[in-house]
Amino acid sequence: MDDRLDKIQDPALLNEELYKVYKGYQENWAAKAIENEDFYLGAQWTASERQILESNNQSPIVVNVILPAVEQAIALLTTNRPRFSSTAREDSDIKVGKLFADLLTYVWDESLGNVQLKRNIRDYYVKGRGAALCYVDQFGDYGKGEVCVKGIDPLTVYVDPNAKDIFCRDAAHMLISAIYTRDEIRRIYPDVDFTGMKTSVDDVKYTERDIPTDYLHTKYRIIDRYTKLRVPFYHVYNPMLGVEKVMEDEEFQQYLQQPVIVQITQQGQQIVVDEEKVQEALQMIQQLGEVFHYTMNPETQQPEPVPGPETEDQTAIPGSTVQLQVITIEQVIQAGEIAVRTIVENRILRVLTIGEKLYYQGIIKGLEEYPIVLLINRHSGNPYGISDVEVVKEMQRYVNKIRSLIIAHASNSTNVKVLVNRGSVDKTEFEREWSKAGTAVLEVDMELGQPQVVGLSPLPNELYKNEADARKDIQECLGIYALMQGDAGQAPSTYKGTVALDEYGQRRIRSKKDDIEAFLNFLAKILVQLIQSTYTEYKALRVVRPNNIEETVKVNYTVVDDVSGAVKKLNDITVGKYDVVVVSGSMLPSNRWAQFEYYMMMYEKGLIDQMEVLKKSEVVDTEGVLERMDIIRQLQQQLEQAQQEIERLSGDIQTKDREISHMQKRVELEKFKTDIKSTSTEARAASSIYSARLTDQLKIAKLEEKAKNKPQGKNNAKK
Repeated sequence: MDDRLDKIQDPALLNEELYKVYKGYQENWAAKAIENEDFYLGAQWTASERQILESNNQSPIVVNVILPAVEQAIALLTTNRPRFSSTAREDSDIKVGKLFADLLTYVWDESLGNVQLKRNIRDYYVKGRGAALCYVDQFGDYGKGEVCVKGIDPLTVYVDPNAKDIFCRDAAHMLISAIYTRDEIRRIYPDVDFTGMKTSVDDVKYTERDIPTDYLHTKYRIIDRYTKLRVPFYHVYNPMLGVEKVMEDEEFQQYLQQPVIVQITQQGQQIVVDEEKVQEALQMIQQLGEVFHYTMNPETQQPEPVPGPETEDQTAIPGSTVQLQVITIEQVIQAGEIAVRTIVENRILRVLTIGEKLYYQGIIKGLEEYPIVLLINRHSGNPYGISDVEVVKEMQRYVNKIRSLIIAHASNSTNVKVLVNRGSVDKTEFEREWSKAGTAVLEVDMELGQPQVVGLSPLPNELYKNEADARKDIQECLGIYALMQGDAGQAPSTYKGTVALDEYGQRRIRSKKDDIEAFLNFLAKILVQLIQSTYTEYKALRVVRPNNIEETVKVNYTVVDDVSGAVKKLNDITVGKYDVVVVSGSMLPSNRWAQFEYYMMMYEKGLIDQMEVLKKSEVVDTEGVLERMDIIRQLQQQLEQAQQEIERLSGDIQTKDREISHMQKRVELEKFKTDIKSTSTEARAASSIYSARLTDQLKIAKLEEKAKNKPQGKNNAKK
């Protein structure tokens, strides 16, 4: 087959041949997928079985256990929208790397991702394979392009049957083929020319569904082929900036001509490759020339650049001469400062034909993997998965047959059988009168024999148990139990016991969760590549956080440096490599009462804050509550500060009052001391005077006494 296809040079003809070959391999799986979908929707009796039941006056009733179980599984797996986490592979891209989680959230919301995912999971359960397509809407965002994702019918996807990978990454080709009307094609591809196109008819075979045939519109088959090619690229690693990049030939040739500055000073030579610094250096060359030096400004005491070498200026700062040389990246690469090697990378060739006529052919920019992502159920080494409906189909038929028997028995029990002798009654009149309600008089000939009423034997309880067991087996195969669907009869008597069983029941479906998360991770990887090649201009987008708080994200916007005038691009998402993963378990449900109780316990112990508790509650205006609580908290802080200030001022006033009182007492004491000292001084002065007077009197008295005691003779002799 490969030799024959390799010889085909016409891309349109190759599309048609690949479609025929891949369709032949897929026919058996497609027939089962259609049959399983009809069975899932209720067409569970074959035509012959229905005819036999109706001939026996039995109703071909369907007790569809599969449909509610699958719908419950879909509801569990898509309870919450997926949350993405992104990290950069290089340290220089860490800040930008965090933006990709917001960008993927934006793409997911704009594409109605939850609706698309429900379709993928339903096809995964029912048909055995889900399919999603990542593409760029060229007319979105006013012609700038929007990255989108949508679920597509897996029956329209034709994959290389030799693919072994679970995502068919090793497939030689992947095709999407479907029939479209002329109006639909004109709406999708406005510039299409229908000249020379061949019309087609819908060749999908339906089993039980009554699909009306449309004969009013002209239809064409569109074959959208994706082929993986090995294309040469240039891997550039710049150790001076710590940046590596993969470039195509045209981009690499432009990169080689980018200017680079060689700065030569007394300390040595330095190569400047940073774009912002290069622009600043080019402006200095325009203003000062390639050689300049620095002098000290006497007014500002700051060094200023001056044209020419320092040898011509006596006021120059010694050793400040700078020489700038302009070279190109190519010269730096030749010098071995930047490493370049030729590599081969995957790229996707897209060939689109309409009505066997080539409409478009080209390589999708920046895309390394197929934009078609498959979600294969029970992967067995080929692109054709086995659905869960196929596994439980016979058990569902068993349930239907048991229920049909029970209804038939109930119908027969309400219609009594009577045995009478032949010719003893008029059979027609007897049946008419016997079927009437109320009192009836029936004339019979007792000589020919008395009529006997025959009753049916009751059905054994084991039959009802068999139906219940079969329903349980179907639910176990699908990973959905009665308790998870709200069956109160299966719930324990305690609240926490019910919560625990609900959590244990989800363990069975976590295997499906792992498949879906791997599918979403691969989908996110492709979306990141499309985002980098599509969102190359300034874009502002609004995303809604899981806590319903809106945030505006800006990417690829430019700013102008006020000093140098250089233009700098911020949040540039077009460069770098990023890893994006889905937060595990983010889509699964959780018991809201148990979770809220758990968060309240952690909040009371001080392990988390109030915001985390509100996120897990059902409060609609979470942002408003947080804002009001923040205002209240600020007012409380201000009130506490005011109270503390009042207390401080009150203490200061009391301290000052005490100081004034003590000061007044000291003044009174000093005044009292002064009075006492004055009195004491006067008393001491009076005492001194008194003592002096007493001394004088004593002296006088002594003199007088001495004069009296003096002998007279002597006095006379003197005379």
